[in-house]
Amino acid sequence: MPTKKYCLTQLKGDWTAGEIRVSYKHGVIAEPVIGNVKDGYNFVSSVWDKELITLQEQMMAVFVNRTGQVIGYRLLNTGNIGHCEVDVRLLVCMALHCMASSVIIAHNHPSGNLMPSEHDMILTKKIADALLLIDTKLLDHLIIGIKGWFSMFYEGLL
Repeated sequence: MPTKKYCLTQLKGDWTAGEIRVSYKHGVIAEPVIGNVKDGYNFVSSVWDKELITLQEQMMAVFVNRTGQVIGYRLLNTGNIGHCEVDVRLLVCMALHCMASSVIIAHNHPSGNLMPSEHDMILTKKIADALLLIDTKLLDHLIIGIKGWFSMFYEGLL
């Protein structure tokens, strides 16, 4: 019977697979604490590309630690005038990678209509459920436009 070491050597020689490497480096992006909906919007607004707000839908994620400090953010995708795809696996991977306790997602509606669509509602639930699998909370889903913003948390939709 082959030894465990021999078996592992054989596997190593004949086996290839994709790999994700994880490293952690402590960092805080923003000193102001995200303590409420307005704080979340203010941060998102400060980093949003305002030149595209009426042209193309974009989706962003903001990663927050246990004390409410922003530890990272990422533009997830840029779509077209009416739709933006989001890879939920990628969002969850980034939340796990930076050890986020919670996440705020935000996207814009180029039309200026701030009401969430049925697709927005389905996506929000899908993201919230996926984040719960890694003990991370979806704090809010913000919809932003040139003349205002809408909070799913504040409106009781989350």
